[in-house]
Amino acid sequence: MATYGKVELPETRSDWRPVPLPEQVVLVTTVDPDGEPHVATKSRFTVVTYGPPTLLVFVCRTRYLTAENIRATREFVINVPGNDLVATSWVIGSDPSGKGQAKFAGLGVTTIPGAEVSAPRIAECRAHLECRLLSTSEIGEDYAVFGEVVSLSVDQRLTEGTEENRYRRLAPFFFLEAGWTAPLGAARLVEEPVPGPRHDLTVLATSDLKRLATFYDEAFDWPR
Repeated sequence: MATYGKVELPETRSDWRPVPLPEQVVLVTTVDPDGEPHVATKSRFTVVTYGPPTLLVFVCRTRYLTAENIRATREFVINVPGNDLVATSWVIGSDPSGKGQAKFAGLGVTTIPGAEVSAPRIAECRAHLECRLLSTSEIGEDYAVFGEVVSLSVDQRLTEGTEENRYRRLAPFFFLEAGWTAPLGAARLVEEPVPGPRHDLTVLATSDLKRLATFYDEAFDWPR
């Protein structure tokens, strides 16, 4: 069978090298029935509908506190960290069990109240999607959480300046594989040329300049 220069990779996501589908890193905050806040790093996350209503889904382990808290309170916040929080997000992801204000203080991040839900926002993150639970679906050890966005807030500076600068300030990053993340890169309009080398000049050597010039005059109607 022809391979056409393609190489088969394993079907298991954790074995992909390289990863063809980077996943945006977010910090999900919840509270337990006693009001104790919790934060967890997630990357299996996407928007389902553009709205209204705007719906999204993320996936976590059924046994984790994030899933337990959402089952109990039916609320959560998707916080979008900038690339200054890569290391912090990695530390949060390595300890999904800790909770309470002491955990947040130890991580060097600050909770601020949600506008519409009981779960807090993280002040150091650039954007916050407050959600109420719509439904869940268990897939083996995983728990798919579908939520409706009831409030979206962003840093004020993300609403100022050009679109390119707004995305530069948002600065999201993406999970690739263990130990590897990647930034968004520069935003550009679809019709803008891809940055990089471009063709400006071709030099042709000839022993008969008149014949060469006549050829290009007649074949392409190019001006001298």
